[in-house]
Amino acid sequence: MAKMNCWEFNKCGREPGGDNVSEYGICPAARDTSLDGMNQGKSGGRACWAISGTLCEEKVQGTFAVKLSDCKQCSFFKLVLMQQGGKLQDTREIRRALLLTDLKRHVGEKYKDHLNLKIRPLRGRWGNLPKVNCWEFMECGREPGGEFVDELGVCPAAEDPAFEGINLGNKGGRACWAVSGTLCLGRVREGFGSKECDCERCDFFQLVQLEQGKYFSNTRKIRRQYILKDLERHTSKYDEKDHKKNGSSPE
Repeated sequence: MAKMNCWEFNKCGREPGGDNVSEYGICPAARDTSLDGMNQGKSGGRACWAISGTLCEEKVQGTFAVKLSDCKQCSFFKLVLMQQGGKLQDTREIRRALLLTDLKRHVGEKYKDHLNLKIRPLRGRWGNLPKVNCWEFMECGREPGGEFVDELGVCPAAEDPAFEGINLGNKGGRACWAVSGTLCLGRVREGFGSKECDCERCDFFQLVQLEQGKYFSNTRKIRRQYILKDLERHTSKYDEKDHKKNGSSPE
């Protein structure tokens, strides 16, 4: 027996041919075929809590991260949870599927070998040394020599020495939420401030926070350290120029 989808349960009228399509448009949950079969639903019909732009409480919602806490109180979410039991494909799996699909769209068939990667469990990881960096955890392929550097460039988190050592990471590998230009949710994000709320809900952010405990460097500390190191780097360049100009060598 086919499982009920969110638009059938909530009667929102935003499925193809629905009563409210002319006013609100087709819902992303009903349109995104990359999630077809997720939790035995049609398109994203049984993964709607992890999809941005759905119609909830008679208004179109923003990002999934903003609405997620409300969605977990929804009767439909609880129904899917009960029906799927231990076979539930949760928010992390759904978002990873969306990310992989979007990356595949950007880089083409080169990404097809990654589509069947299993979700990495968090349990026990914080006991391992050395500490994992974001590009290793997310397998984004944007580290130097990575698979997708030609298409997307080297990630600033993987190459900027001003972030070195923060939260025991290599470069900005454990400070990525405070670094502009990282790849998040399928696109390169320019300003760190625009992604901060999403990053704080990321599994990797929570992993680093757990591993570091009281030694965790948050966004404010990271940005402060970055500014100080960047100033130090620029000051040393000016010092070198002054010494060369005066015919002396730096001490």
